[in-house]
Amino acid sequence: MVVLVAGIIMVLLALSFSGKDYAWSSPTVLCLIIFGIAIVVMFVFIEWKIPAEPVVPIYFSVVHNSSTISAGLHFLPYIQPISIFSTISGFVVTKTGRYCELLRVGGGITTIGAGLYVLLDDSTSTGKSIDLTLVGGAGMGLLLQPMQQNYTCQAYAPVPTVHISTKLSSMPASCCPSSARP
Repeated sequence: MVVLVAGIIMVLLALSFSGKDYAWSSPTVLCLIIFGIAIVVMFVFIEWKIPAEPVVPIYFSVVHNSSTISAGLHFLPYIQPISIFSTISGFVVTKTGRYCELLRVGGGITTIGAGLYVLLDDSTSTGKSIDLTLVGGAGMGLLLQPMQQNYTCQAYAPVPTVHISTKLSSMPASCCPSSARP
């Protein structure tokens, strides 16, 4: 992941510098683009050739000795509320134009949901684990729309830097959607 971030940052710096601070043909811009693309290609090679541990719910894989597919199915109660509450928060922001409250409530619910995970152990029933993951999913769903749409960056960044802050805050979600979510 660090390799990808380094490559993307180089390309973004080149795009930010070009035309304003440096000419497109300047060595600074060209080196940033060339090395940035090379590092991204290196990331693809690393991810392709070096197997990694799956991240999907390790709790079910390790504690309950579930298969990867079964662990993924146990993760659905976390994913479904994200979809539902993300849609709801999108409607709320569209209708009211307010997003700070969603960030506060979503952050609180997500924190409570993360705290509830300490109740998971080897004797936890499937129903209880579903209930516990629903809470975290609901909180993440409330956070998803306001954070993804960059409302905060656009509202609080100084006018000359709005384009840069918006680009930098949306870059992780664009490049690595699965790992850039709150």
